[in-house]
Amino acid sequence: MAHVTQPLGAQPQHASVADPLADAEEARREYAIELVGFDRFTALDGLILAVPHRVLAQAGWGRMFASLAPGGVLIDIKSAIPRSEVPSHINYWSL
Repeated sequence: MAHVTQPLGAQPQHASVADPLADAEEARREYAIELVGFDRFTALDGLILAVPHRVLAQAGWGRMFASLAPGGVLIDIKSAIPRSEVPSHINYWSL
């Protein structure tokens, strides 16, 4: 996750990181990243899904969709979410 967030930190926007499987203390100590809970993600302009943990898919992608503001961008690095499941009000980019 650090290889994704470090370049973002240099830009004039706020980047938050959530990872249900990461150790918060290790992220802080090794990468100077403060992890937040997914409940903090609301009305986001953009969201990068870098690591699509199985636990996220099992909870349903709707949680991520709901965290985006209308017209928000969801960047799916590993193309984990089927495009057909993404609501039309979300701009979906995948690699």
